[in-house]
Order: sequence, then structure tokens, then C-alpha cells
Amino acid sequence: MKYIRSLVLIPLAASAAFFVPAARADNPGFLFQGGARSDSKFHAPGTSLDNQSVLQWAQAIEATLATANAAIPKSGNMDTSGNLIAPVNSPLVKIGSGAGYGAYFINPSPQNGASPNIHVDFSAFWNELTLWSNAPGSNLLTLWNKSPTGFTALAFRGFDQDLNSQFEHFAIGYFPGLNIGGLKGYSGKEVSSYDMANDGHERASLYVDQQTGAHFDGIGIDITGIIPSGAMNTIICPGGCSFPTGINGDVVESQTVYGLFPKKTVIVSGEGTSTLTMSAPANFYSPDQTNGQPLVTGSSAYTQADKKLEVPMGNDDDFRYSDLHDNNFFNSPIPFFSKDYRKGKVGMWNPVPQAALDVNDHISAGTAGSGITPSAIAIRAACNIGALNACIIGGSGSASQVASSIYDATSKKSVQTLGTGTVIRTVANGVNVQDVNLTTGDTQTYHHPVNAQAAAYSLQTSDCGTTISVTGTTVITNGWGLPAGCRITISNMGTGTVTVVPGQSLTLGWYDTQAETGPYTLPGQYSSAVLEAKNSYVSTIERGQ
Repeated sequence: MKYIRSLVLIPLAASAAFFVPAARADNPGFLFQGGARSDSKFHAPGTSLDNQSVLQWAQAIEATLATANAAIPKSGNMDTSGNLIAPVNSPLVKIGSGAGYGAYFINPSPQNGASPNIHVDFSAFWNELTLWSNAPGSNLLTLWNKSPTGFTALAFRGFDQDLNSQFEHFAIGYFPGLNIGGLKGYSGKEVSSYDMANDGHERASLYVDQQTGAHFDGIGIDITGIIPSGAMNTIICPGGCSFPTGINGDVVESQTVYGLFPKKTVIVSGEGTSTLTMSAPANFYSPDQTNGQPLVTGSSAYTQADKKLEVPMGNDDDFRYSDLHDNNFFNSPIPFFSKDYRKGKVGMWNPVPQAALDVNDHISAGTAGSGITPSAIAIRAACNIGALNACIIGGSGSASQVASSIYDATSKKSVQTLGTGTVIRTVANGVNVQDVNLTTGDTQTYHHPVNAQAAAYSLQTSDCGTTISVTGTTVITNGWGLPAGCRITISNMGTGTVTVVPGQSLTLGWYDTQAETGPYTLPGQYSSAVLEAKNSYVSTIERGQ
């Protein structure tokens, strides 16, 4: 091996590893005349240079420089504005690999068939910065704040009505350092006007729930139809009825079956007939192939429906599609559902509820055809609070306003309370029962129940307000516990003797020519007497003829 008698200046790390024999150690930094030969080898035990030739070392340096040089943008890699347009090599980050790819990150461990690349690009079509990848069964983006008191959230800032761009107006995320009650850490959304000034006059932003797509122009047309199990691209009107006219080309939706028809399915033909033909078959057939199911059809339009408004310092209001859409109110709208956060009250068609539940419309609980099985109690009120407080507008003639209607589906019987002029009338199964005059307070009872008895009978609380019709020789006993004011009419409808007797330790009194107590015998057939309880142990007889 030839010894190197002269050296070219080399980087410090290389020169430190270079070994010079003792014979030349006293003369470092020298140079051979004509330079070192390319096959000269380094003697540098313990380093990567040991036993490498000068040529090999030079080639390694050139390769390293070439790789580094390729990663540095050059004039050919930039456009006239200085924007990077050519790829930059990096182990995990690359820029540019075709239109729509932009900058992208290499996924070092793709799972579940995920793409090895995650792209960040600006979409010219959507005019939006876009993050995209093919990652089945995985999240596309994760936010992670590793501070236990930090917020893992996205915050949105922008100009508000006061043109203050510093405000945070909306945030959504997870807040590990916050707690409500004993529960620490929660996920949520925050609507705000937050600029760290904590101004007590600065209300939060308005929050709107929006839904953009096809909506009925009005409220739609309610129909009932059968989707046959064997012909799911048709709808049949139950019992041979006819569907409305003017609905060809309209969509059909269901309020009880989500995704009943594929998107954009419309009525091809059949308006005004008993059978509609659809442009695509339904995903489900009707469970009741006799009576069908409730459906909705009608003309529709592409709108941005503003369904819910959370008003700062006010209500949480819900609106119909037809009343509020595309940021505009229509039809002098009133929200159909309002929650008053100030007073803790709820209104239906009433944005200023005056009671815990203030309804300005009809109430129906568990009605037939609603698809909901009624519970044992339809309306329940707290103790000493009225279950129903109704405001009715009196009609005239045959017109009336129904304040309440109770219907027993088993017995097919009903009781209604009607407003007719200044009178509130109770009607049972179509028969007038009682009127209350709202002006005078007078009460008129049309009839009360008749309880027929042919044998000995003891009066009970349930007999109050009724007539006991007696045939045959019978003893009627005045029992314990009749409430004060309880009135019972006792009539002798036969030829026998009817006697009213007091129960044990009870007093039964009446007046003939003088005060009398004890048993009282009705005068004869067709005579009546009224027993009235004065308290739980004393009753009197109003003598009849």
C-alpha cells in the first residue's frame, strides 16, 4: 500500500478518522505532487473509510450530494410566481403526483385496506381545501390535545354583525378538563361570541340547524297506500279508493319508514286512479296489506330548510319547512315547537308559553293509526294542578268548538266537552249530559244514571247523583261514609212497600208534622224521595208524593 504524502483538505469528520503513519505524523496537511492516486486506500480502523479507495470515497460523496440536490427546489420546479410545482422527495411527505393530489402524507401502516396516501389539496370544483383518502373503517382525521386541561376542538372565527373578526363563534369537540356536576370531560358544541373580553352585553351568535335538499313546497299531501309484497314498484289505494290528481312526477315519502323509496323515486303514472306506478321499487312492502300505511306526496323544490333556531337570550324554536327556508320567513310563521329557556316552559304553536305546556292546537294521545301504542295514562297532571286548561271559542247554532274529547276504543263510547256560545256542554255518546252557563254560573243536568233494585240494598258512594228505581217490597239501607252533599233519589216503581232505614249508629231524619228520625216508608207506587247526606253519619229525607 502506498502511503499518502500529501492531502487535500477534507471535512473535519473525515480528516479526524484518517490515519497517517508515524513517519509522516509530524508533517500533517501535505500534498502529493500530482495528487493521490484513485486506488490509494484509507487506513482508518473503526470507521466507514477504512480500506476504502479514494475513488470509492469520492463516489459516495457525489451520490449523497445528488440526493440532497434533488430534494431542493430549482427554478425548473417552480412556476413564475415561485410556487412549488414539482415533487419533493421525503420519507413521509410528498408534494404533487398528478392533478387533484396536492401534498400528501404516506401512511406507514395502512389497515383495513386503507390507501397508503392521505392527500391535502385545494378543489377547484368545490373551491375548498380538501383532505381525502381511501380509509374504509377508519377515521380520516384525528385531533388530539395531549394536555389534560386543553380542549380537543375545532373553533370557527369570523366577522359578526359588529364586524369583529376576533370572536370565536362556534366550536365543536371534546373538553377533558371541564365538568358538569360529578361528570368530568364531555363532548359538545359551543355557540358563542368569545373574544376573551367577557362583555356582559355581548350575546352569542344565532344557531341554525339547516337541511339542504328536496322539500315539499307546502306541507305535502297526506295519502294512505299499500305497497304490495309482489309488486313493490306500485302503490294501491286501500278499498279501491282513488289517489289525488296532479301528483304524477312527485316524490312519495314516509314518516314512519326511513328510506322507503330510493332517492329521486317519483310517481310515473296513476294520479286520479287506485294504483300508482313508481319509477323504482320500494325498499320495503307495507306490513299491513289491507289498510296500508300513511304516506306523503306533493310537489317539491330544492331548498335550504332552516329547521331550528336557537335564539341568543331567547327561545329554541322549530319551524316547518314551508315557513322558514333559504334564510327567509314565509306565511307570517309561528314556530310549531318552542322551548322558553328563561321560564322553563314549552309551547306548541305558541312562542310565548304561559304554562309548563301551552298548546295552541288540538291534542291527541295514542290515537288510532298513529303507529304508537297508547299507554295506560294519556295525560297525567301533578297533584292540585289541572290536567287540561282549555281555551275555546263559542260557536253559534249547530257550530261548536271541542275543548276535550275522550274516546274508549274498546267500548266505542266517547265523552266530549263543547263550547256553544256562553255554555260549556258535556255530551256522552251523542246525548247531552250537562250544561254550565259561563255568564250566570247556572248548571243544567239533563239526566243521571238509574240503578234498578228488586231486593234489599245498601246505598254506596257510587250512588250519589243517581236514581235508585225499586220494585217489590224492599229495604234500602243508608250506609256509612256518604259524603256531605251526596243526593240520591229513591223511587218506588212497584206495588210493594219501600222503606229507607238508617244503618247502625246512623241518623235518618225527616219532617212530617214534626221532626222525625228512624225508618222512612215511601207513600206508595210511583212516589219518590231524595236522601241527602249532611255528613258521614246524618242524612235527611226530602219527602216525595
